[in-house]
Amino acid sequence: MNTRKSPYKELIDLLCRISDPKEMEAALEAILTPREADELENRLQIFRMLLQDIPQREIAARLNVGIATVTRGAAALRNTRFFDDYVFSTTDRAHKR
Repeated sequence: MNTRKSPYKELIDLLCRISDPKEMEAALEAILTPREADELENRLQIFRMLLQDIPQREIAARLNVGIATVTRGAAALRNTRFFDDYVFSTTDRAHKR
């Protein structure tokens, strides 16, 4: 019987053990390429802007991403309960669903 965790589960376990923000930053810098980090930042900005009811086409234009990228973000936002209790920090306002 194979009891080895998948790399994805190992990553989750690793990140869950980090409580210090500087350690988390160092871990993410080690794990992600600069491009991957940019994509992750865009994804979070998409969620934040969608929660502020900014139209998808406007989000795509502001972030210089394709409309399909924003649509995938909208679908992810609709299909998860994670954001029910998560509050994004924004310069405009924090939004709780």
